[in-house]
Amino acid sequence: MEEIRIKEKKVAITLAIVSVIGALLVAPFAIVALPWTIMDIYALFMVPVPPEPQIKQAEFPFTLTYELNGENKTIEDTLICKYDGTEINEGDFIKRRTWTYQLKSGGNDIVLLTQKGKSGSEKKICIGISPEFYMGDTEVAGTDTGDYFLYYLKHFVDGGEEEGSIGVKRLYEKYGVKIIHWSCAPPIENTFS
Repeated sequence: MEEIRIKEKKVAITLAIVSVIGALLVAPFAIVALPWTIMDIYALFMVPVPPEPQIKQAEFPFTLTYELNGENKTIEDTLICKYDGTEINEGDFIKRRTWTYQLKSGGNDIVLLTQKGKSGSEKKICIGISPEFYMGDTEVAGTDTGDYFLYYLKHFVDGGEEEGSIGVKRLYEKYGVKIIHWSCAPPIENTFS
């Protein structure tokens, strides 16, 4: 009988230790995650959804001429801009319309230069645009003038990616690329209801 009580005490002590360790592991997660979860639930149900655009898709032909290591190159294509729904901006608890674009020729990037690395990685130098500007969504675009912006995409062999912006000076000094001319169809006038 005494032996059974000793085993029961050992089991009880083991369960108590496991419970304490479990609580110590879960508590920090709960303390960090709980406020965000509450805010997400609040935003999901209480933050008003912005009105949808009347025009949800449009095409914008463009021409880009640039110099690459002294040689002029021209890209002519069409941007297809589309309404993509809404998302919650957790910084200020506002739901905003989201937009995407793709090229009529395929893909999402206007690529000026592609470089292969020694390790098998690939780096693309690209031009991007703000689809919200072209779709007449000044509320989302803010003070965006619609001009292009420059960025790079780096794809690593292990599947990882890196993205960042590039200034005009660095673009020329490091990659030998100089933008000569960019013209794109003007933005549309859109209404939201």
